[in-house]
Amino acid sequence: MATYDIHGFVNFSTDFSLPLPDQFITDESIDVKVTVEVDPIEYNKTNRELFDNKYYWDPDNHSLIIDWGYKAKAEIVDLYGKTTIRVTDFFRKYGDLRELFWSIFQYKLLQSNATVLHAAGLRDPDGAGVIVQGWSNMGKTSTALLLAGQPETELYGDDTILIHDGNVYSYPRDIGLSPGTLVPDGILTKKERIRRTIQSKSQIIPLKDMLPFMPGSRMSIPPERFGVSYSKTDIDYCFFLQPNRDNPEINELSTSEATRRAVINSRFSGEGGHDFHHLVSAYCYLDERIDDRVVTERHNEIIRDTFRQVKSIELATKKSDYIDAITERTGWN
Repeated sequence: MATYDIHGFVNFSTDFSLPLPDQFITDESIDVKVTVEVDPIEYNKTNRELFDNKYYWDPDNHSLIIDWGYKAKAEIVDLYGKTTIRVTDFFRKYGDLRELFWSIFQYKLLQSNATVLHAAGLRDPDGAGVIVQGWSNMGKTSTALLLAGQPETELYGDDTILIHDGNVYSYPRDIGLSPGTLVPDGILTKKERIRRTIQSKSQIIPLKDMLPFMPGSRMSIPPERFGVSYSKTDIDYCFFLQPNRDNPEINELSTSEATRRAVINSRFSGEGGHDFHHLVSAYCYLDERIDDRVVTERHNEIIRDTFRQVKSIELATKKSDYIDAITERTGWN
């Protein structure tokens, strides 16, 4: 059994690998909040309430099973308290386990007044916490990695971070590099640099379509290469990236506008979003103990409370000017 502890907000005990950064695996003895098991899931339909043709609800044990037939089954027991997730081996291999797990992870974070933000997070040499936000493909990863390449800078994540009580917490997953991502010198191996050159060429000539054995357009790099921290820091600034080549502008955003953008960005852009897996949504509907505010409002409230304390700035400039604009306004040394 392995135990993952995510900054004390939520932990998981499991007998197989979960879609979480390995850096969260701990040997410490802790009070486990979520247990994930592979199990055949045998049950008696007559002892359960049928819901929407494929869900089977046991209100006494707070258990909900989804049964797609054959061996594709999954079960949530007591999402409100100490939770058990059971999946059949067939579901683990072929079902949408990643989406189910991500939804439970998000729900448990919200229970602890923490949430996922689609953004990069850093701490500058003077200790100021910086969030870099923007829609997908706006340059967050390039900006974060180039800033992280400067001395005495800590990186908490290039695309996904956690926020709680005015702090940014690291989420050290692998960093995805597209052909256009800018990377500090000395990070990539010779083989990786050659692969990136091939990838760049394939953007012009669709080599991947013609030659199936060609590498894909993205490359994953372990976070340790970039010195990703596994801690937290206060948040002082948030920069929203908006490429603008014709009429560069740098504007301070109101708290309400920064909150609006952050909420929408984290809802619809980035990995997973904040729409729950259908099994989690059905469970929340059926279990009367579930507070609807946790499901519908808390994510927004956490972001709103965070941005009340943060100076938010929109960088509507060339992508090549992002670094200078950020370092100038934060006093980054």
